[in-house]
Amino acid sequence: MKSKKGLAFLGVAAVALVGGTFAYFTQTDSIDNQFDTAKYGTVVVEDFKPKEGENWQPGAEINKDIYVTNTGSRNVVVRVKFEDMWSRSKDGKEVLDKTLNSTDTMTVWQEDQYDGETDKDKSVVHKKFSDESKGKWSELQPDGYYYYLFSLEPEKETGIFLDSVTLDKDTDMGMVRTQFYYTEEEEMPEVNPDNMSLLWKPLGDLQMPGAAMATPPNASTFTTAVTKPVAGEDGKQEKLGYSDAGYVLRITIESVQATDKAVEQIFGDNYDKTIVEGWGLEPESLKNEESSESPKEPGVGGNEEPGETGGDGNEGPEETTGAGNEGPGETTGAGNEGPEETTGTGNEGPGETIAAGN
Repeated sequence: MKSKKGLAFLGVAAVALVGGTFAYFTQTDSIDNQFDTAKYGTVVVEDFKPKEGENWQPGAEINKDIYVTNTGSRNVVVRVKFEDMWSRSKDGKEVLDKTLNSTDTMTVWQEDQYDGETDKDKSVVHKKFSDESKGKWSELQPDGYYYYLFSLEPEKETGIFLDSVTLDKDTDMGMVRTQFYYTEEEEMPEVNPDNMSLLWKPLGDLQMPGAAMATPPNASTFTTAVTKPVAGEDGKQEKLGYSDAGYVLRITIESVQATDKAVEQIFGDNYDKTIVEGWGLEPESLKNEESSESPKEPGVGGNEEPGETGGDGNEGPEETTGAGNEGPGETTGAGNEGPEETTGTGNEGPGETIAAGN
């Protein structure tokens, strides 16, 4: 099965659901787009869910091609993170609700693959990156993201980075134990794990899967081993592990315009700053720059209309830029001038003075 999906900015997402006796998929496309232009950033969240009815056994690989396309008009910087989410309901109640952070999602590890417990595990799903992603994406960073190493130009795409997902071959599908049996019959009796014939006799106690069989009696003619889920008081499997559960791989793709202030505000600083060198960021301010035609504040520029104050030249009649305490008819004084005193520098207009002092 091949599924290729591009993530164009301003829309898309990818995920997987597992359930059934082992793990069966349920198809539900879920796209959760979050946009915040005030922050100069775009977040695209995709829940990747494989095809309905697909039986995902441990060790099986599901193809899923994901790439990003810039449909905007300016360069952007891109990063992506992955999160595993597991869920299972019983009698209307959520009995398995497990979401891994992005770092644990990329680490496949189980504390015990046979105990039916999931709380202490990390991921059981391998994520395979494509060959063409090599040299284009960073290693996993402390903030849980992978960073595209270049500025993504308009109408360009990153190329496929996520190629497939694989359920680990040793995934814990519930607490199971092995019972060994022997028989002394000349012909081997039928082996029915759910209803073992009385012709088969238990050999020792329940063992962990993979344990060595105890030595059977000399009179035995055949031996066999049956591995089954351990039942609880209700007769049903006591601990289910990851079987009969829903799985979602949440892919969060975040972009921001390729400018220094925007990247600083959206991406923060918890990643290798040498990555920035390949982005070619433009300097910019997050605040809108004031237009050169914007009105001047009083006391700043010239060319004021009559009656305005604070100019530094070319003032009309009755304009003043003095320091205060001027007498009647005085203008642009330094202070305390007497009536009609002038100590100007010349070229003053009618009634204008540029007083230097007392």
